Order: sequence, then C-alpha cells, then structure tokens
Amino acid sequence: MVDREAYFNIPFPPVIDGHFLPYRTTQRFNNLAHLKPSGSVMLGMNSNEASYFLLYSLVSNASFDTNSEALPVTTEEEYFKGLLKVLDLEHHMRPDLMKFLAQYTQFEYKNYSEMIEGNLFVSDRLQMVGWSGQTDSTWTRMLEEISSDKGFKCPLVEFAQALVNSNRGSHNRLSLRSATPRTYFYEFAHRTESLPWPKWMKTVHGQEIEYIFGALFSPLFMNKFYGFTKPEMDLADRMMTYWANFARTGEQKRYMCKTLSANQKSVTVETSRGIGNPNIMADGKSIRASQNNSPETASESNCKWPHSLPMTYWEEFTEKTESYLILDTDRIFVARKPRSRQCKYWNRWYPVLTQQAENISGSCPRKK
Repeated sequence: MVDREAYFNIPFPPVIDGHFLPYRTTQRFNNLAHLKPSGSVMLGMNSNEASYFLLYSLVSNASFDTNSEALPVTTEEEYFKGLLKVLDLEHHMRPDLMKFLAQYTQFEYKNYSEMIEGNLFVSDRLQMVGWSGQTDSTWTRMLEEISSDKGFKCPLVEFAQALVNSNRGSHNRLSLRSATPRTYFYEFAHRTESLPWPKWMKTVHGQEIEYIFGALFSPLFMNKFYGFTKPEMDLADRMMTYWANFARTGEQKRYMCKTLSANQKSVTVETSRGIGNPNIMADGKSIRASQNNSPETASESNCKWPHSLPMTYWEEFTEKTESYLILDTDRIFVARKPRSRQCKYWNRWYPVLTQQAENISGSCPRKK
C-alpha cells in the first residue's frame, strides 16, 4: 500500500512517519524481532489474486461483459505495455534499460517450449508432458501470474517466512524476544462455477470470503447473485470448520471420531496427510486400530465429522517444511513451499536487478 502500483493505486496511502509506521516493507521483513504476535496466525492467498485489479486498470477489451471467453491481452505488444505498468516502469527515463528488466522478468514466466521453436523433436516431447505452444492466452496468463506474485503472493509468503524464522526471537534485548507463533497458510484454488466474471480471471481476489462465512447457504445471496453446486457447498462446510476451529483453539487439530469396523469393533479413524508415516493409506488417511483390530477393517461411512465430511489435516507452516493447505472442490491437500522459485526472483533477485538498472540509469543518463 505504501509502494503504490500503477494497476492498484491508493489515493491516500499510509505515510512512513517513523513512529506509527517506522519501517518500509523491506526493512520490516529484514528485522522482525520487534513483532510480538499475541497468538497463532492464519494467512493465505487465492490462486489468481491480481486478475480482479488487472481487469479494471489494464483491460482495453470491454467485450468481457458480453463474452466471458474474451481475453484482455492477445498480443506481445499489449503484454509488454501492461507489464511495464505492473512493474511501474512505463515512465522511466531509461526505457531501454527497463525493457530489458521486463524481458528478464518474462523469462521467469515463459513457457520453455517457446525458447526452442524450430526443434520439432524437442517440441513434440514437451507437448507430450504437458507443455503447450504460444497461444493468445499465454500473454494474459503471464501478466496475471506476474502481477499476482509481485503484488500479493510473494510479499505474503515472505511475511509468513519471517514469522516462523527461528532467529526472529533472538533479539539482543530480552524484553523484545518473542516465540515463533503457530502459523497456518492456505491457497484457495477454486473458481465458483456460476461466477459471472470472465473465465480468464479464474480464482479472483476475495472469492474465498463467501465460502468462509457461509454465503453458499443463504437463499437471499443465491437469489440476488448466483448459485452454487453441491461440491462447492461441501468445500464451504470444510472451510468453515477449519476457520471456526482456528478461532476457538488457535490451531488445527486432527479431527477424530469413532466408527465401526466390518466386524462391529470400535476403531479410531484420523484424517491426516501424515507424510512419512508408514500407516498412511494411498488416499491420505491414517488409520489407527484399537487393540487387535486390523486397519483395513475401518469403515469411513459411519464416521461422523462435524458435518459428516472427511477432513484433511492442516499442517503448520514451519521454517523447515513451509507446509500449506490447498483448498479446492476436487481435493484438499497439503503442499510445500508456495511459489518458491517465483518468490526467490521477486524477493531476492528482482530488487538487485532494479538497483543495478537504477545505478546505470543515474551514472549514464540517456542522451536526448
């Protein structure tokens, strides 16, 4: 909010006054010893955070209101024009240097099959494993991914990493030392099927809110806006359970229940990712039998969760694992290290490249 983006302009942004807001973003992340959270932290992102803002600031194709298939960026020229806006470089005094910086950024997001055009053998092999060639949707995809990572995802990931940094609590002043809080990270990856937005926008900013607060079960909401499918309602049920459990306890406990096996003996079923546990089944469920019961006899059909739905255990986001929960109707699962490669570029390499470009620009101004 302080470093305003061209596509996300804040008319009255916060002011770094040295007292209430003492640090700029980068300085604050480099030294978070002063931060003393009073409890656990939950934070997360949607898969396509920036698409909502790109729609209003970059889209010149206004046909999206009548054609949900219309793309906002269909040519390389439109893409680079939008990219310079996203990088806030369009009015720089050395556009030649800034174009190089934009091209380097594009390299990080480009489909590698485009880099070997003409090599039919390699191109065919790439297509076999899922790589596709250049299409009109490529420019929109890259611009949205770059915008989401730079403006939303990578700053959030960096903040989560700072929270769980084991060195954060070792401040030289005892009164400023703080323990690493329980931290949970998520990515909401589902696009509501009846959403009226253009399809290229996918999972837009803020779309998870209606799932967290149960708008899917409101007849008034559905009559006024749009409806939902049964899998979407199940996803909302699960998400409300996660959020309510966190609000009550500050952590995500394993959901336990009693069920009956095929021979009517009681066993305990625990839903968990349980990576590294030899008792984990292929579908991610950990079965622990009581007494001499065999795990294979457990029956989930009689297991009553808070809403009669199986739950995936939400692992903590730690310095070692960086585990996070991906929420979708198809499946809910635990992944590791969100946007790792992309965020290394934005948080580590892009600032260096930008500074070098600024140094060259200052020492060698372009002649008019």
